[in-house]
Order: sequence, then C-alpha cells, then structure tokens
Amino acid sequence: MKMTLRNADAVIRAAKLDGFGGDCGRVAIAINHVVFNGQGKYLVATNPPLNKKTGQFFFGHVVVEWRRRLFDATGIIEDEVGVEAWGMLDPEDPDTRDIVTYDEAHEGEVHYIDDVFGDQAAQEAAIQHGTSGRGRCSIRDAEKALREALAGT
Repeated sequence: MKMTLRNADAVIRAAKLDGFGGDCGRVAIAINHVVFNGQGKYLVATNPPLNKKTGQFFFGHVVVEWRRRLFDATGIIEDEVGVEAWGMLDPEDPDTRDIVTYDEAHEGEVHYIDDVFGDQAAQEAAIQHGTSGRGRCSIRDAEKALREALAGT
C-alpha cells in the first residue's frame, strides 16, 4: 500500500493504540518505524523553564511529524497548536511546584528533538528514557498492532 496521509491516519486509528499516560513515546517510535519506515521526525511537547532548571529534557507528549502533519496514537492531530498544551505543567503538582513558578508551568512548546539528540537511535533512546516508568505498552506490542492494522487495510 502506498502510504498517504489518509492511509497513515486509517492504519493508526485501526491499531487502537493507547498512546497516553506515559506510552506516547513508545507509540510514536512504533508509528515511525511501521507506518513511516523511520522517515518521520519526533517532536515533543516540553516545558522550557523546567528543562533549564533541571538540566533534563521534559517529555510531556511525543508525536511524529510526517509530510508536515503530526501524528500520535489517535492518528492525524487536527489541532496541532493544542499539542503545545502537553508541555504545560500543573502548577500545583508536588513534583514540579517547587521548581517552576505558576507562570513558568504554563510555558509549553513543541520542540523537534533532532537538534538536541543527534541521530535517530539517540532520539529514540531519549524518548524511551524520558517516558519510562509511566507507561505500560512496549514498542514491540505497538508495532505488532500497527502491522496487523496495516495488513487489514
């Protein structure tokens, strides 16, 4: 099947992936591997003040850009501007309230990670590390679901 934006969206939706609650990074990697043959670019919703103050790169949500469109477990993201919101923090969260101010907590941005982490392997390692411990799915399981959906479309 020739991969088009419409076909990619259909395959991802048919796979019925759960790409939230810490699973977004592994699902984004699986989508890039299976649907886009590794040709997508990873973007993360992040919080610059938290990154600066902790010296670590915060991954609020991970998506894949392919043909100038963003994809996550839901398929094509229609509200691309809304992706920035995933980088915003809850100002009352006990894990971050003593690190960032109320205003800083609301500074979400979408950021390509290829200028932070060099090659694709380094990007994927950073994504897995940055979203580890929160999610339940594996890249292998997500890839399997995508391959099955691809075969069924």
